[in-house]
Amino acid sequence: MQYTRILALGDSETYGARATHGRTYPQLLEERLATVPTNVPSIVLNRGLNGERSWEIVDRGVNYLLGDDWIRICLCMMGTNDSKPASDTPVEHYLAQWDRLLRVSRATDTILYALEIHAINPIGQPEYDARSIERIMTFNSALRDWCEQNNVTFIDGLFNLFAKNLDLLADGIHPTNTGNDLIANRIFDFLGRPRGSVSAAPTGLLRVDNERPQVVSITNIHNSTAERDSRDNPGYP
Repeated sequence: MQYTRILALGDSETYGARATHGRTYPQLLEERLATVPTNVPSIVLNRGLNGERSWEIVDRGVNYLLGDDWIRICLCMMGTNDSKPASDTPVEHYLAQWDRLLRVSRATDTILYALEIHAINPIGQPEYDARSIERIMTFNSALRDWCEQNNVTFIDGLFNLFAKNLDLLADGIHPTNTGNDLIANRIFDFLGRPRGSVSAAPTGLLRVDNERPQVVSITNIHNSTAERDSRDNPGYP
């Protein structure tokens, strides 16, 4: 059977460090995509890894994109570990990693989606401090501008969602199952809107692209088409 591959890149938030029963947002997104009628199922490959900073995430992402011709979409959330005082990553260096990822995404005909970093609660977390929140906000603001300049879809709304609902964080850093569910919903909603926009749009209907059977695109109610990020989980074909 053919599958549309969606690559989910990130650190422990993507990996699902505090998710139970495997309820990570990549898995939950895959379940939502399975509810949309199509003859080509989507597989979301969870390639989150605990503790990684932006350049480490992109190093791996480049290898995945170059090594798998069937990845059609790349979802990426990175920057939480860059916000640690011990890292103190300059925003210019952070954006340089997005430049690297975008270059390879375009070279491999992969659609890149940038996820806003969700809010954290650094109280009681020895690796973080109050400045971490400021750094995350700076990264998010710079990333939004970068996306607008490079015609990359920016999936926003995550920072405010968690800032207003800290109970969605299992340990102050990582989402609960419910938090992951809401992230998956947010991504799913954004997959049906034109590439490069920064405001939500109605979720569209999946259709198979006749020219490339492995590519699944989303057509919204206005007939505008957007493609989505996709990749394999370990254990899938």
